[in-house]
Amino acid sequence: MIVSCFYEGRVAHRRLEPVRHGFSYHLFLAYIDLDEWAGGALDGVLWRGWFSPAAFLRHDHLGPAERPLADCVRQTVAARSGVAPQGPIRVLTPLRHWGYYFSPLTLYYCFAPDGKTLDSVLAEVSNTPWGERHWYVLHNGNRGSGGLPRFRHDKAFHVSPFMDMNLSYDWRFRPPGASLGVSIVNRRGAGEVFAARLALQRRPWSRSTLVSLLMRQPWMSARVVAGIYRQAWLLWRKRVPFVPHPGPRPSSREVTD
Repeated sequence: MIVSCFYEGRVAHRRLEPVRHGFSYHLFLAYIDLDEWAGGALDGVLWRGWFSPAAFLRHDHLGPAERPLADCVRQTVAARSGVAPQGPIRVLTPLRHWGYYFSPLTLYYCFAPDGKTLDSVLAEVSNTPWGERHWYVLHNGNRGSGGLPRFRHDKAFHVSPFMDMNLSYDWRFRPPGASLGVSIVNRRGAGEVFAARLALQRRPWSRSTLVSLLMRQPWMSARVVAGIYRQAWLLWRKRVPFVPHPGPRPSSREVTD
């Protein structure tokens, strides 16, 4: 039985200071088991070409294109947590559409050997227009209490020119199944400043499913980027203070060997 699938639903953002601002939009993402992908079990659903309706291309993701993606994920998690994942790795990501790819957030779910217990998450965050990427390793060392997986850490990467660096992250996950959920809250001290929530429903891994999704959202990556700039313009109109880029940080570099 194939674990890989598509997820469809909505993402919602809510800002509470210095002004209230929010929006939501519909999207779909691919959830790909990297062993299934490498072994050819997923062939025939996605296209292979760079300029195609939907493609999952190795060079869009972590590490050198000549290395297996799963190896790069394990190396990154081990370097930052001290423990390499031993089970399957499954990535939740947008696809490349018509030659264009951008992912504000890519999540690598790292499972225990049983393939069911979520061990850690590698969260890859990207910004625009700087074109930088940063990796947060969410593991037992920053796991909170409660029933669902929860992780907390300080902010270490500049994403929005309307959000400063003096914040913390509070992540909560509803692990992938019939549905999938992710909650990200930025806090200043104990107070909530910003929240993003992803609520998705599983769709089967098939070409017919993908075509149906593409009929509704044929230019999803481009639409997401256009939405980012539109929301930035709306925040500027609301006179939210501009925060300059603080400069690169060493931990934003990729795996290179």
